[in-house]
Amino acid sequence: MFSFFRKTREKITPIDLNNPDAVVTVINCRHSKNPFGKNYRGCCEIQEEYFTSVCFQTIDGNDMLYEQPHHCFVNFSTPKAYPYKLWVGRKIELYEGKIHVGTMVVEEIKNSILDRNTKFENQDNILENYKVLNLALKRSLEWGKKYVIPLDNKLLKSLPTLSGTDIEKISKYVIQVRDDILWKIYYPNWDVKEGVLKIDAKKAVSEKYSWINKDNLASLDSQGKYYAWHG
Repeated sequence: MFSFFRKTREKITPIDLNNPDAVVTVINCRHSKNPFGKNYRGCCEIQEEYFTSVCFQTIDGNDMLYEQPHHCFVNFSTPKAYPYKLWVGRKIELYEGKIHVGTMVVEEIKNSILDRNTKFENQDNILENYKVLNLALKRSLEWGKKYVIPLDNKLLKSLPTLSGTDIEKISKYVIQVRDDILWKIYYPNWDVKEGVLKIDAKKAVSEKYSWINKDNLASLDSQGKYYAWHG
C-alpha cells in the first residue's frame, strides 16, 4: 500500500524551490525525533493509493525540529499528473518508505493547477445530500488496509467532482457522526457483565441520524459492539 508509484509516463521535471507549488505548515513526528533538514525531500499520499515525492524548503532557513510546526515552501514532483488535489486547510500525511513521519497543512496554493476550488464549485447544502453522506460514512468505516487512509483522500477518488471545501466539510461531519455513534451511544451503554447492550442502539442511532441507510447502520452496529466489548 505504501510503496511509491506513479500512474503516469510524464517526464519528471526538476524541483524548483524558487517557484513553489504551495506554502505549507509541516510537523515532524518521526519516531526517532530526528529533525527534517531545511531542504527536506519526502513522500506523501496525494490521493488514495497514489504517492508522490515532495521537496520542502523552510522559510526561515532552519531545520524542522520534532513536533515543532514549520512554515515551508513545497514542490510536488509532477503536479500535472494529479491536478486539483489541494485546497487551503488540507492535511496531507508524509512518509519515509512505509513509515509515517509527519504531516503538512496547506496554507497557500501558488500553482493553480493544484487548486481544487478553482475547478469545482461548492454545492449548496452539501450536508443535506444523504447519498453523498452515506457514501462518505461507508468509506470512513472501512477496515483492513483502507482503515489508515485519511477520509479526504478516499473522497477525492469516490466523489471526484466535489470541491475541496465540500470534501473537507463532509469528512469532518461524517467523522464526528461516526465517533459520536461509536463512543457516545454504543460504548457507554455496553453491559460488561452481561456482554450485551443496555439499549436498542440501532434505534437510537436511527432516531438521531435518520439519514443513515441500512447498510451503514449494520456496519456501525457491528463496529460499535466490537469496540464496546473490547473496551
